[in-house]
Amino acid sequence: MNAGGLVLAGRELWEHKFLKPGNGQLRSCAICHGGRPENPGKHARRGKSIEPMAASINRERFSDPRKIRKWLKQNCRAPLFILFEQIRA
Repeated sequence: MNAGGLVLAGRELWEHKFLKPGNGQLRSCAICHGGRPENPGKHARRGKSIEPMAASINRERFSDPRKIRKWLKQNCRAPLFILFEQIRA
């Protein structure tokens, strides 16, 4: 896959809405982080502000694998859980 294809796949995943088991709510990365990873977001449930996800804006964002796992596990459980369950199926 070329770079353009990876960008398109990333954008589709960012905006893809997953149906959350149990309550039927739709979840996606864009719901909390907004339409563009370069912009700040706001946690859908907690209302807490979120710094931009884009490494081009915040170089520290994806530099420590332990921090990445910690924050994704703590704050992105719905989309990630749904995604991994769909991949395993």
